[in-house]
Amino acid sequence: MNANAPRISIAMATYNGARYIREQLDSLAAQTLLPCELVVTDDGSTDATLEIVEDFASFAPFPVRIHRNEKRFGFADNFMYAASLCGGEFIAFCDQDDVWMAEKLATCIPAFTDPDVLLVMHSARVTGPDLTPTGQFYPDIKQRQTCRALLGKIWQLAPGFAIVCRSSLLGFADFKLRQFNFCEDPRKKIPTAHDAWVFFLSQSLGKTVFIENILANYRIHGANFCGAPKPLSWREKLTRNVRKNTTYSNLSEISRQHATVLTAIEKSRSIPSEICLRARCARRYWERQERNYGRRAILYANSSNAMRLRSFFALLLDSAYLPSERGGFGLRGLIKDLTIGLFWQHNGGEKSRTETKNTGDSS
Repeated sequence: MNANAPRISIAMATYNGARYIREQLDSLAAQTLLPCELVVTDDGSTDATLEIVEDFASFAPFPVRIHRNEKRFGFADNFMYAASLCGGEFIAFCDQDDVWMAEKLATCIPAFTDPDVLLVMHSARVTGPDLTPTGQFYPDIKQRQTCRALLGKIWQLAPGFAIVCRSSLLGFADFKLRQFNFCEDPRKKIPTAHDAWVFFLSQSLGKTVFIENILANYRIHGANFCGAPKPLSWREKLTRNVRKNTTYSNLSEISRQHATVLTAIEKSRSIPSEICLRARCARRYWERQERNYGRRAILYANSSNAMRLRSFFALLLDSAYLPSERGGFGLRGLIKDLTIGLFWQHNGGEKSRTETKNTGDSS
């Protein structure tokens, strides 16, 4: 390996992945820019996963470090454990059942020549179990874009298999401080996964680069921990729009927890002062998001006309409807809040909610 080549670690969390893992390992060995290591943390597999990895390690063109967890960590913590053991300057998260394009690492790494870039995310092709394309892409990035902190789509999904980040990003905050993921049902509090965590930190503290290149096949086989999001029908979109109070309450709570994490970074003495200053700005941003999503929750709840009017005017005074790339809800959000939240939902929309009750975005 070239001594001057960037040091890239691949972090792979495994659990009973014998069926597909060999194809993924072969795609890692085929990278045109090889990693400095593959770190595998196994969460107690009972199939042939470890035997396949050990066989691969015997001839891989880079070191393979295998760790057998003494206790079950679970999906997110297993990935973060793997990342914590990595020694490279960059970390590429790797699912056990996908297949990477040979040029994945070589395409992502040049973006890090800008020292402010903390994370790169690329497009991927969704496939069936036999890698037959489904016609869907996830992530589906239309064009290359570099977003500064707190600009762009802050709530978008960021799947780990499509992420490469600086290893220093993981040292900015304790993963144990992570908040809960967005969930429609407030009773289901799901801890944030590794990918959402690093994406939040990158979006808050530095630049994030989005690459339109398709650099992985994302295999859907029925046993995935997560899957690609499904397109919503018009009826599902309408139902979600008229039941936004729970959604906005959850987003307000997540924003509050984001601000708490950033407060800890801001006060840290072991983190570079520039990052602490960015954390202060980001903390104020997320505190504003907390306020405004809380106001939107009131707007869509069964509250009095006076309360909803006060919330709406408070949103206007707080410049909540700036363009989305500036952290606001945009013109679309203004129209939605004015028509559905303030008027239609509490008048003509009541019947619609009743009719759709049994039929079973952040904007």
